[in-house]
Amino acid sequence: MLTNKVAIITGASSGIGRAAATLFAAQGAGLVVSGRRQAALDALTAEITASGGEAVAVAGDIRDETCARNLVETAVTRFGGLDIAFNNAGTAGTMAPAPGADPR
Repeated sequence: MLTNKVAIITGASSGIGRAAATLFAAQGAGLVVSGRRQAALDALTAEITASGGEAVAVAGDIRDETCARNLVETAVTRFGGLDIAFNNAGTAGTMAPAPGADPR
């Protein structure tokens, strides 16, 4: 279903993000996976590669714009483009209605 598609998945080191990454890879997507824990991302990419998929890990904090740009650049450089962004990573901050939320 996702053959020849390229996806970025944030928050991929555990939970829903990790499960989504393994599912996307099983469906044929090339992946750029991200999270803050390099060791967990390395284990994920090794599992995906061992199953015949393609994945590259980019560790970092998605709240940092440089990290976000690096994810896209990695997708373009490694896979030739980007089709899907699964923005799964959660962040904590001040709770507010969306129109009044601080975008940082």
